[in-house]
Amino acid sequence: MWRTGSWNMRGIIVYEPDAASQQKWYINEYIKNMAALGHELELVTTKALADMESEGVPADFAVIRTMDPGVSSGLEKSGIRCFNGSLAGSLSADKGKAYDFVGEKTEVPFMPLMQTPHYPLVLKKRFCHGGRDVHYISDGRQLDRLTSTGLHNFIMQQPCDTPGIDVRVYILGGRIRAAMKRINPLARDMAADYSEKFRSNFCLGGKAEVYDVDSDREMKDYVNQILAKLPLDFGGLDFIFHGGHPVFNEIESVAGARMLYAYTDIDIVKEYCHYISESLKKSRLRDRLKCRYCVAGRERNEDE
Repeated sequence: MWRTGSWNMRGIIVYEPDAASQQKWYINEYIKNMAALGHELELVTTKALADMESEGVPADFAVIRTMDPGVSSGLEKSGIRCFNGSLAGSLSADKGKAYDFVGEKTEVPFMPLMQTPHYPLVLKKRFCHGGRDVHYISDGRQLDRLTSTGLHNFIMQQPCDTPGIDVRVYILGGRIRAAMKRINPLARDMAADYSEKFRSNFCLGGKAEVYDVDSDREMKDYVNQILAKLPLDFGGLDFIFHGGHPVFNEIESVAGARMLYAYTDIDIVKEYCHYISESLKKSRLRDRLKCRYCVAGRERNEDE
């Protein structure tokens, strides 16, 4: 391990190169907060990480802020603790895997998937992020134009009956920390076309407000069912509404925090860094206890 002191640990925060240039304030908040806790944290892009992996990555832990699940999987094989781990990363990156996981492991509902198109439908790229590459399709010509290379990289899904409104439940340390309702400005405009209002992502212009998930027992139960099967250090579980009830939409292992900073007094990066530090401390304590037991066992064997 690459420890810089008796307790201080060295970590990396991993971003795609383009995202790193756009998220300088957010990255610096991580570096500043980890330094305040006595840990060194360095920005490493996925490109730089690929170059250093052959000689070993100089880190005890990694904060993963890329959608590529191969990054966390590779680091975990090297014994580096990843926040989040590869399972959360793979389910976040691939919407098809996420629906399979939720369908097999829980009783949480989601909008039915289609093997053959029945219009209208919602078309999603399996590997997309932030509401991009999600389309409302009303006829076959639209579908053919968007899937000219085939349907294997897409998901077709029945549209919900409440477009333009969803809830992101923020998870910290495997528990609910907060929830935000996102609303497309046209969501309540009955004259607006479904295709104009079905996406509510904050980064695409959606409005936001705090959502009391504790008062929504159905949604809270669904969240807890998923968390019972999915280790999630920090991320988001997104829900849409159909027939007056919440239904699962997607998992975000690299959830943004702009809504929390804009509408609440939660300093989520500071809280996440404290969680990371405490997790590392507990992990190191377990390692020390294992060593003691190993030494004690060897000494007993020698005495015998």
